[in-house]
Amino acid sequence: MSAKFTDPQVRHTSAARSLHSVRRPTIQNGLLARLLNTLMALQAGWPPLDFDGIREKARQGYIAATHAAQGNDYTPLEEFFAAVLRRTLRTATSSNDRS
Repeated sequence: MSAKFTDPQVRHTSAARSLHSVRRPTIQNGLLARLLNTLMALQAGWPPLDFDGIREKARQGYIAATHAAQGNDYTPLEEFFAAVLRRTLRTATSSNDRS
């Protein structure tokens, strides 16, 4: 896989943005959002998304990004998912190198 972002990656980021913009405010569980984003990634031919980097500071950034998206500022959320996609590519590439 190439590290460049291709049309499917852009579509996935757009889909993630749409998911966050339509989800009900009562759904505060990030697990559901990660599950649905992983499902969309699998449907687009990606490996399971690597969300392992969401810890402490990154988790706070993710929460801030979702709040910004609720105010129609999707840039932080797009940047967050771009980082998840890069991490996923690195993980998939390193797994393939070990095989």
